[in-house]
Amino acid sequence: MAAKQTIRHLQGVKGMRIFVRVDFNVPMEGTTITEDTRIRAALPTLMFLQQAGAELVLASHLGRPKKGPTPALSLAPVAKRLSELMKCEVALAKGSIGADVRERAAAMKPEASSCSKTSASTPKRRGTIPPSRRPSSKTAAPPSSSTTPSAPPIARTPPPRGWRRS
Repeated sequence: MAAKQTIRHLQGVKGMRIFVRVDFNVPMEGTTITEDTRIRAALPTLMFLQQAGAELVLASHLGRPKKGPTPALSLAPVAKRLSELMKCEVALAKGSIGADVRERAAAMKPEASSCSKTSASTPKRRGTIPPSRRPSSKTAAPPSSSTTPSAPPIARTPPPRGWRRS
């Protein structure tokens, strides 16, 4: 049986445009994020891809607007918080489809998707995997090549309130 594949098994993503569906449906009061656990939970994946040189296109939603876009459910505060955590600019498109999205994606450059402080900007994590729960050497990821940076530690954040495993 093949070993489980993870994001760390990807190689050769430098210069590739990668679409990542993220769950940034965070609780907010007005335009203030009250709990950013879901944003922080996505950081290891985003930082790994970014440090590997990938061009990231993120997709998420906030709430369930009934009739079109609602200013109260804008992802602008989420983009701002993600920018702070990743220590680089995170651009926000005006919608999920259309000319603005196509233009922004086409204008992306590999160097534009990297932060100026990627080597030492990994945010502090709540914890790491204890030695008893780490994968054995048989299932561990292959050694990284000189072109692929090492992965940041896996975040061990608690699930958001109300979250249930199916």
